[in-house]
Amino acid sequence: ALVISVGNLVLSKGHELVIEAVSGLQDVALLIIGSGPLKNELQAQIDAADLQSRVTLLQEVRQEELADYYNAADVLVLASSTEGMPNVVLESMACGTPVIATEAGGLKEFLETAQTSTKLSGRTAEHIRQAITAVLAAPPERQAVLQDVAGFDWRQSSVRSCNMLRKISQRNAACDHGNLPD
Repeated sequence: ALVISVGNLVLSKGHELVIEAVSGLQDVALLIIGSGPLKNELQAQIDAADLQSRVTLLQEVRQEELADYYNAADVLVLASSTEGMPNVVLESMACGTPVIATEAGGLKEFLETAQTSTKLSGRTAEHIRQAITAVLAAPPERQAVLQDVAGFDWRQSSVRSCNMLRKISQRNAACDHGNLPD
């Protein structure tokens, strides 16, 4: 089975947790796609655990090539501690690849509505390992994953965001700012 983790090689992305999780799973390979300051530390972790045959760091991937990796993967793991609404989740699901992710940022609401995605109950290697095992044991149909993300539309999302900002602005304008210092 192939697990992928896509994102900058920084501490907040949790790649080190995914490496540790995969180290305890036989017949599971991990591909980490990204670049950043933790490259050497992550490679050292891979080497120390003797995982070179199962864990690969891949840095130079063009955006248009990512779909090939999503399509080849059995599951995407996003172990971030902080996020907005990461594109990698939507891109992966648009390829029919299920997602395991933390509730960081905008992911919480998204994961609550996505039937085929798995929300991590904790941000530890053990929680990630358990989630990978569960998804690989009973993977969702790719067509179901595609259906989960089919309703997401950037235009609709931007309209909702603009409407929300407009309401906030109107509420703010209605406030009495006379007591605020200059």
